[in-house]
Amino acid sequence: MNRWGWGFVALGIVLISIFVFFPMVGALVMSFQTGKGINMHFGGLANYRRLFHDQTVGKALGNTFIYLIIQVPIML
Repeated sequence: MNRWGWGFVALGIVLISIFVFFPMVGALVMSFQTGKGINMHFGGLANYRRLFHDQTVGKALGNTFIYLIIQVPIML
């Protein structure tokens, strides 16, 4: 009886690893690379540096913060 429980837990761990954990690790690795398609190479923090210096991203974060401050108290 105990093996059935461990079997279900193991299946859940395998499925979560395949469909959640491995894609997250792949996306993290790709975020440090530059290039297109097969010509990807390590770019360090250049993508993140460019992201945080972009005015559009700053505006979007500001709008999200304002929405958070207004909407959350209304929903409570």
